[in-house]
Parts: sequence; structure tokens; C-alpha cells
Amino acid sequence: MNGNLSAGLSSGQVVCFDTAPLIYFIEEHPVYLPILKNIFGEVSKNEIHGIASHLALIEVLVKPLQAGAYDIAARYRDILLCGALKMCPLEEKIAEKAARIKAVYGIKTPDAIHVATAICGNADIFITNDKRLRAVKEIKVLMLDDFVPSTKPKRGAIASFLHRLFG
Repeated sequence: MNGNLSAGLSSGQVVCFDTAPLIYFIEEHPVYLPILKNIFGEVSKNEIHGIASHLALIEVLVKPLQAGAYDIAARYRDILLCGALKMCPLEEKIAEKAARIKAVYGIKTPDAIHVATAICGNADIFITNDKRLRAVKEIKVLMLDDFVPSTKPKRGAIASFLHRLFG
């Protein structure tokens, strides 16, 4: 299903982002940026509402901090906390929903927290690139790879891209 992901979004919808799309957008990943640029543009104009778990902040900061890339860590922090994207704390109802999601689908705890954040945050769509999350039925899960032209680089190219960023 190649196409324009943002074209399928309606004004006022709530979109929850998994960590990978946030990284792809902030680091201007050559394959995914064209897809995400329009979506984040709509979020910044408040045409659609973007949310993410505070867990995403932890996940995006780890590699830059390990590499001593404090400028990149600051960039992540500034973009995620600028106010356009609502960052949701891990509250009791999210924790309980995450436990149920993990119990039903057997996914990892961080993934269950992201999905639970989407559900508890009344998101219409959860955007990820984790194929394992397709199984979740409680929310519409969209895979970025489904919107990439068929000329996308192989998985090794993404690993190479991340290696160039963080060494």
C-alpha cells in the first residue's frame, strides 16, 4: 500500500507516534522523512493532534547520551517538548492498559506502553514501523513501511544510517 499517509488523516484526528517515527522525523531519515514531514506539519498547525508517551523521550535520548552527542540529545528534547506534540506521562490507567495489552498480545513492555498511551489518549491512529504491533486490534495501527515507495533501501541501509549518526 504505497501512498500518502497524511492524505488519509482528517482534521481533528489524534495520532499517536511510536518512538521510531519520531527518530526518523527528527533525524530526517531519507526514506521516511517525506512521509512524516506532512504529518508533523499538520500537527504543528494543530490540524491533527499528535501525542506520544514520555517513554519515547527516554528511548530517543539513550543513544545520543551514550555517544556523548549532547547536541543531538538537546535537539530531540527540544522538538519533543516544544508543545506541538502532547507528551503523555505514564499514569495508572496507561500502566494497567499496557499490562492487558502485553498479556493479550505478548509484546514487549515498552511497546505495550506506547500502544496503551494511544488507546488511553483516545488516538484514532497509532503510527509505528514495528510489524509485531499489527496484531493489536484495539486501535488502528499504521506501518510507515506500507507508505514507502517500493524502492526503499533494505534493512541494512537503515542500520548503516543509524551507525553514521551514532558511530
